[in-house]
Amino acid sequence: TIHIQDYELSIKVGSKWSKWIQLGRVYGIHGVKNSFDALAGGKIEIKNFEENLIYRKSKPVEYGQPLYGWIVFVGPTTLHDADVLSYRLTCTDAFRKKHCIYTKKEELGNLFLLQDMADITIPLPKGGM
Repeated sequence: TIHIQDYELSIKVGSKWSKWIQLGRVYGIHGVKNSFDALAGGKIEIKNFEENLIYRKSKPVEYGQPLYGWIVFVGPTTLHDADVLSYRLTCTDAFRKKHCIYTKKEELGNLFLLQDMADITIPLPKGGM
């Protein structure tokens, strides 16, 4: 098992030669009522948001055992409509060792599967899909 102390998220936008952009980690969001707006309009509903914040879970990360939950990151508004090419999640363990996970946009999988796993509801764009 590994005890994760902190998380960092960086994104690459534009071209594959772009530099990584470090997003800011949001701390203390467990005390805030979640309110996320959907691009299509309306609110994104996230059930059990506070209980599913990864940093609030007392369970360690274990090999072969999925850990589902949320970590909130923010960035400048200029990134709102950016075409994100890849993501780099860095997890720092209790011994200060960094573990990096790289994912390209096309490797993220099905949004509807994510909604089911995370127990969230995202309003559909006007006119459906």
